[in-house]
This record gives sequence, structure tokens and C-alpha cells, in this order.
Amino acid sequence: MSWLASAAAVPRLIGMVHLRPLPGAPRFAGSFQSVLDAAVRDAETLAEGGIPALMLENFGDVPFYPGNVPPHVVAHLTAVACAIRQRLDLPLGI
Repeated sequence: MSWLASAAAVPRLIGMVHLRPLPGAPRFAGSFQSVLDAAVRDAETLAEGGIPALMLENFGDVPFYPGNVPPHVVAHLTAVACAIRQRLDLPLGI
């Protein structure tokens, strides 16, 4: 059996950490700390449930920026990723 065939036979799970609206988004509630706390709590819950990898996404920021993502979005996603990384040693995508 080839590596690709054996890898395809193993189920893969990635837990999605859905961020609340970030600063600058129309629905931002006014506290980045609450966004950060909720994301870390969700990531820890997924890890405790046995999820082996995580992905961050900022779907709460709709409507999205067409074209380039503004620096403040990148900065806030980075801050959340760093906070999760400090608490968990799992693969983490954005």
C-alpha cells in the first residue's frame, strides 16, 4: 500500500475556532479581550474533546474586504493564534 493510500484511509479532523467579530468589523462588540477569551476557550474545548488540529477563521467579520486584508485584521488574527499557541501544542492554521 502506498503512503498516499494509507494516509487517505486515516480519518482526519480539524477543529474550527470561529472568531467573534474582530475590531474594525461592523458587528464588533467592543472588547477584543472577550474575542480572545472565547477563542482560547473554544480551542481548549476542542483539544479536550480529542481534536488533533485547529483552524482559525474570522467569519464573524462579514462583510469581508475584497482584495487585500487590512493590517488590523492580520494583527488580531495573529494575537489570537499566539494566545492559543501559548495554551496548546496542536497544529494551528489560519
